[in-house]
Amino acid sequence: MKIISGKRSSGKSIRLIKEAASNFSYIVCANRKRVRYISEWAKAFGYDMPFPITYDEFLLAKFTGTRIKSFVIDDVDDLLRYIARGVPVKAFTYSVDEEDSEEELELAKELMEEDEH
Repeated sequence: MKIISGKRSSGKSIRLIKEAASNFSYIVCANRKRVRYISEWAKAFGYDMPFPITYDEFLLAKFTGTRIKSFVIDDVDDLLRYIARGVPVKAFTYSVDEEDSEEELELAKELMEEDEH
């Protein structure tokens, strides 16, 4: 699993679009407005990927077929807050897979160190 992090407007979404296109993954977005935005960006940059779905569609399994290979989540912090019905999620764990790159492991370590300060 990859972690794409950064401040607002730092290019996270285009990196997520690239990831979705490279694996033909469905992007899961907060709402219809965000779905349209992501879809338009992907089209503008020439990326071929499935049409994004909303958090509701994802949580209610309203995606089509068994041909789905994977999902990528846009703003996972917002998804967790949505699942928790607005109650703040103060922490979460993340299991590192063997396939994760050293770069991703270093990012996870940096995030943990930032949190400790």
